[in-house]
Amino acid sequence: MFAEIDPASQATFISRKLQKKLSLPTYAAPATEIVGLNGAVAAKSTKVCIISLRSSEDPNFNLKLEAYVVEKLTGRLPTYSLSKFWIQI
Repeated sequence: MFAEIDPASQATFISRKLQKKLSLPTYAAPATEIVGLNGAVAAKSTKVCIISLRSSEDPNFNLKLEAYVVEKLTGRLPTYSLSKFWIQI
């Protein structure tokens, strides 16, 4: 299950599987083609949902995002374990 949240992106995406697992309500949206490299249509979406992100450190932080619901975001991805000490935020 995946969601892509990238502050530099033009849009946010969530897989249908994750949207259903989180029981996020969806709303109809105009049919949207998600275009990838070389102008190829990578996916299509006709639904959006609202994702609310909260910080475990700052109770005042709450970010609401509108995400396009797509059937699948990625193929198989490599898995790596990361230590929170490697990432300076």
